[in-house]
Amino acid sequence: MKKVTKLAALFMTAALVLSFTGCNQNVDSQSGNPEPVADTTVWTAQPEDSRSCGAYSMAYYLAKTGQINPSAIQAKADEFYTQIQFTDEELGEDYVSFSGYSNPVKILQKIVPQYAKSAKLKMLATPNTEAEQLLSQLATGMGITGIESISTFESGFGEGESCIEIVKSGSNSLHYLLTYKKGGVLFTRDPDDGKEYKRSEIRTSKTEYQFCNGGVFVTAKD
Repeated sequence: MKKVTKLAALFMTAALVLSFTGCNQNVDSQSGNPEPVADTTVWTAQPEDSRSCGAYSMAYYLAKTGQINPSAIQAKADEFYTQIQFTDEELGEDYVSFSGYSNPVKILQKIVPQYAKSAKLKMLATPNTEAEQLLSQLATGMGITGIESISTFESGFGEGESCIEIVKSGSNSLHYLLTYKKGGVLFTRDPDDGKEYKRSEIRTSKTEYQFCNGGVFVTAKD
């Protein structure tokens, strides 16, 4: 009788363990598969108080697509940074606070054709928030043309596309992130700390970021 009782207790314990394990998994309700999670590997971050986030986002894209080793991120970002900054002439008096930041048009021009199959600037057709309006005003003020309108940020992603995303950080600063899909979920690698986040989580954890919901969408080479 004691053996039966012990066996029953073991089965009950195993069932509880399996039950708790199942509760801890985030499952995609549509596919039934566990949702992807953020990679815990920390990549080289931009120097503190640097304005090289656009260049680092480009280097992250190269590392993500296997074109450079993650150990080469800093050197590649330093190389890019000298080539993609706004000039004083491009900024004029209206956008002088963006001095030292990366010009999205130069990012696009630099990343193709050597590092990507194609690239295109995309932004919301109807900007509503302050950050979205800033991106629209910047594009108009600098005479940037050929921008593709999208209805939502997520809808801008074609097959195999990543986005060097533009956000407004603080009162008048630009910031760039690398955003992409994994298993149908948007993830972001932030040059501020080199970490990968679910985009939905970085939007709430880093409250200084105001998302412009646009940027340079890059299609990887085959």
